[in-house]
Amino acid sequence: MTTPVADSTSSAGDGGATADPLERQFRRHAGQVSRQAAVFFAGTVFLAVGGYLFKVYVSRTLGAAGVGIYSLGMTLVAFGAVVAGLGLPPTAARFVAIYEGGGATAEIRRFATVGLRWLLLAAAAAGTGMIVFREAIAGHIFAEPELARWLPLFAVILFLHTCRVFFGQFLRGLREVARRTVVNHFIAFPIKALTTATLFTLGWGLGGYVTAEAVSCGVAVALLGTVAWRRIPSTSTPGEGAPAHPRREGTEARYAASMIGLGLLGFVAGQADVFLLGVFLDASRVGIYAVAVTTASMVPTLLRSVGSIFGPIIADLHARRQTELLERLFHTSTKWCLGLTWPLVVVIALFSRELMRLFGDEFEAGAATLALLAAAQLINVGVGTAGNMLVMSGNQRSEIVVVALAAALALTLDVALIPRWGLLGAAAALAASLIGSNLLRAWMVWRRLGLLPYGRGAPRLLWALAASAATAGAVWWWHPVGDIPAILLALVGSYGAFAVAAAVSALDRDDLIIARAVREKLKF
Repeated sequence: MTTPVADSTSSAGDGGATADPLERQFRRHAGQVSRQAAVFFAGTVFLAVGGYLFKVYVSRTLGAAGVGIYSLGMTLVAFGAVVAGLGLPPTAARFVAIYEGGGATAEIRRFATVGLRWLLLAAAAAGTGMIVFREAIAGHIFAEPELARWLPLFAVILFLHTCRVFFGQFLRGLREVARRTVVNHFIAFPIKALTTATLFTLGWGLGGYVTAEAVSCGVAVALLGTVAWRRIPSTSTPGEGAPAHPRREGTEARYAASMIGLGLLGFVAGQADVFLLGVFLDASRVGIYAVAVTTASMVPTLLRSVGSIFGPIIADLHARRQTELLERLFHTSTKWCLGLTWPLVVVIALFSRELMRLFGDEFEAGAATLALLAAAQLINVGVGTAGNMLVMSGNQRSEIVVVALAAALALTLDVALIPRWGLLGAAAALAASLIGSNLLRAWMVWRRLGLLPYGRGAPRLLWALAASAATAGAVWWWHPVGDIPAILLALVGSYGAFAVAAAVSALDRDDLIIARAVREKLKF
């Protein structure tokens, strides 16, 4: 295990160039992570806020049953995309990053051409299977005959979604997260929202919502595919200090095979709850649970933003054996992902009833579910990009072990708890799986790579976390205004208290380097 870099501000004010090559590389990678992640974060916040309001509109229009049927269809799409993807999207994120770092342009083009050919065939086969067996799926598995009517359209979404994920991960490997974000968040989502509203006005109901999903997905595929192909350089230009990488078809194939298994296990760990709710309960309760899960999924927004660009950097730095630099980036990103997520979790937990009631009175039954899932997601954020660290460093077998255990735990608890406790049983199963898997993942990163999520200066963040929680708690206790103003007041006050306390007690040298990189990008 490498020795963590001491938390010091002795050189924090040094804005000029440094003679230390490690320091130069840290500044370069930190700037890249912060700039790309800032764009992704802005897009994700836009999507989270817009998506939340959009979900409120859709839920009030369709009701819990309509949302439930849509959620079951999209769960089938997610499962089909894992199988049809053949493990190629995560393989693209890792190997394209390695090839670009070595300037192996021909390998990038080969991977794109061959990979896309196989992926299109598999996606077409999966979509065809969904159409052929739609009556059996809807009637015998979920006991929701209405679902069969929409499965052909969900099959189209499956095909498009599989391609969308591949192109998105390909761009991630090329470190073009910003462009991917613009397409997915600032173009595709508004198209989906506007198309849904238009079709709702025309009386299409659930069909309008599913159609809008297909339209937005098709637009995203066309744009992402165009950007991905144009982004591949026409000539090989090896990166600084990076040797060109030899052809790795065999390694790619083995990695992709392991990613298929990992994807299937991840589906069981993360989405078996919705599937089994559809088996054991009715569509209305599936809809309530889906809304709670969607709201809780806002918690790891910043983690996804950082991980989106940090993943390829992990692959590149690990290939070059630059462990100390990787450790510094890991420590800094984890600390601030946790710190900047904490106020959101506190507000969601305290105001879970008010948040769920915005979707309609029938959704208030999912308040406890939302609070539990938000708390569990905080543990996910608290270990940082540990999953990325394993997968992108070639330790995917350890990640497979983690996800397999999580899937087994989730499936066992789902079967045991959902018939007895309903929504809360599904939430307890998912929370146990999230907490257990992420703690194990952090241990695996320490065991395989010798890295811990936090450095020695991380405890100084506790004062900021306490100030944030106290502010949100005071607003919740006082609650002087209506639900929405109180939520907004708690959120603003909580983040404000955190920012002030963190600025006083929690900043170190690496934090200031990243802050400077963000400030320069935003031209403050």
